[in-house]
Amino acid sequence: MSGRYGMSRVCIPVSPSAYPLADPDISELVYSMMSEDPSLDIHALKSQELLQALLARPDCAILAELAALRSQGWESESLDSVFLAQRTTADTNRSPEDDTKWLHLMCKSLSQMDRQKRFIHTNRFIDIGCFPGGYSTYILQKCPLATGLGISLPFEDGGHGLAIPADLLPRMELRTADLTNFDLAPSIPKPQTLFVQLGTLPFELNSFDLVVCDGHSLRNNPDNMDRPWNWTRLLISQLLMGLRAVSAGGTIFLKLSHLEKALGARILLALSRVARSVRTIKPQLHAIRGTFYVIAQQISIKSTNYRILIESLERLWYNMSFEGETGHGRAITWEEEDTILNWDEVMSEGGLNKLARFGAEVWGVQCNALRRMLHARGIGAKNINNRMGASEDARH
Repeated sequence: MSGRYGMSRVCIPVSPSAYPLADPDISELVYSMMSEDPSLDIHALKSQELLQALLARPDCAILAELAALRSQGWESESLDSVFLAQRTTADTNRSPEDDTKWLHLMCKSLSQMDRQKRFIHTNRFIDIGCFPGGYSTYILQKCPLATGLGISLPFEDGGHGLAIPADLLPRMELRTADLTNFDLAPSIPKPQTLFVQLGTLPFELNSFDLVVCDGHSLRNNPDNMDRPWNWTRLLISQLLMGLRAVSAGGTIFLKLSHLEKALGARILLALSRVARSVRTIKPQLHAIRGTFYVIAQQISIKSTNYRILIESLERLWYNMSFEGETGHGRAITWEEEDTILNWDEVMSEGGLNKLARFGAEVWGVQCNALRRMLHARGIGAKNINNRMGASEDARH
């Protein structure tokens, strides 16, 4: 399970000398924090394998510092109330004023990302996870001839309200629906008795030159009790919907989390096989979190890799929705996840090279933000140095 910075608190042991890093003090600290936990499943073990391979690289020194800072944050009980308050605010503040505030924050955030990467160009776009509408607002303002389709969770099911300015609404078509309740695998026969009625996709396939995938998993969703894999299910649903929506040569803008973990790494590298250009960016709005965005441009919808990825995601969505003893779905296995991209390809030199390149900016932004936050609370780099000194004293 992920925590405050989206980081698992458990790691597998490894010798620091096996992975020399640019800063030996940070290296020693990172590996001293790793402890064996027999309860780790294969997904967590493989994520640790990937993390260690990246930590071994001289071009991933920033990741080692980030890992140390994350661990410092975990050990600070004073931060628990801070993050609990943030989660409570995000889960419960859904007034029109809150929605307007979030719209402005998200509009400003996308504006900042677009200034850095210059990727918002569209005539027809879809915003998956649209409300309150900050991203659509920026796109409509920048591209005055563009029209869009926004899909978002109904307010009564825990979604946000609509806050897009009235003068922009004539260019938007809006739908409220649970993204996971569309038939995202029409080629796979469904059980005779379904718990929900599946809807058809509300758009023409491959008809959008820009696809925004920014849906949020609800922590207080009662369905999470029966489907603890709902976060993964929503991610796969968004990605599958985005791939079906994007036109030839179009762009997918997708929120991901932790490219140094197995699932995030697989998806990122799989997208690099169907897009001519893939870049990553981490907005300041998400600075201390583990989330970031992928900008996959010039998608090839006629390629074999595109077809294979669609087919694998369809099967994963089906398994998470309808398999299992109760028919409510089940968590996907490691072998099933391997269909997104073979693990050997992730761990190959080419795969690690790409992940190191994709991760440099993302890790750097989070590292700087987390360092400032911890330092402001007196638990930053100074504490790391103190611990290193104590560790050195203990050895002598």
